[in-house]
Amino acid sequence: MTRSIAWLLMLLPIALKAQSAPPIPAKAQQPVTKLAKWPTLTPPEQERVTALTGQFRKADLALQKTAADQIAAIGDGAIPILQQKISDRDEAMNKQVFALLDRMLGPQHASLMANDSKSPKLALRSYLLLRMCRLVDPDLKPVLLVATKDKDEDNAFVAQVGLLGLGEVSALLPVIDGCRTNWLEIRALVAAVLPAARSELLGRATAERIGNEKPPGQAAALRVFRYLGKKEQAPLIRHHLQAEDNIVKKEAINAMRAINGLEPIENLSVFDAIKMAKEWSTK
Repeated sequence: MTRSIAWLLMLLPIALKAQSAPPIPAKAQQPVTKLAKWPTLTPPEQERVTALTGQFRKADLALQKTAADQIAAIGDGAIPILQQKISDRDEAMNKQVFALLDRMLGPQHASLMANDSKSPKLALRSYLLLRMCRLVDPDLKPVLLVATKDKDEDNAFVAQVGLLGLGEVSALLPVIDGCRTNWLEIRALVAAVLPAARSELLGRATAERIGNEKPPGQAAALRVFRYLGKKEQAPLIRHHLQAEDNIVKKEAINAMRAINGLEPIENLSVFDAIKMAKEWSTK
């Protein structure tokens, strides 16, 4: 990737669940009423929000928190002003604003985030794409499809993750490719989004890709299989537990663990991998 998104991912509230309790698919969630436009603030309220954002530049953490709490209390109408404060050159301010937006934005803002994600500001566009990706909202599919052509390749990849989370088979290969070289950066996002699309169809499609790849690609596809494969599909990947390549062996173990409701072990030693591979081969 041309630009690391790790710092931005850390700002998002990645609430990872055990694989036995994956995120609820969008179709099973309670319907929400989506806002068609941002509420309008009075001129004094607008001035107040602008003044309070100035506190984000102060070193006093208590002042920063108080300002954030007061802006949040003003409500959704403050969000457009907050987004105006985001800059491609001021990560310190961005960090404060993103943390506050995390508190204020929700599924009800999906359409508004879609509109604002067309911003020429890369930092804002990146943030909103990550938020929309994690909503796993079918209504956002057209927006994510357009975002796959974003001139920033990190954003294009995030859009592919979002599409795969919605069950879009065409996004499978781009996501596997991303998991090949940038796993440490993206694994939290992948783990948060893809389980919503876990299915026999995508599990089988991912398993087929494993068989068509060389070891680096096999490892990447096994990482994706963790979140798309079903427990009943364990036989499709079990033979990879005997792989000569240690990374493939480790990822096969983690895939088996994940589809059986256990947390993956990223830092798995070669010794433990050999032992666990034997154990999982009999299950």
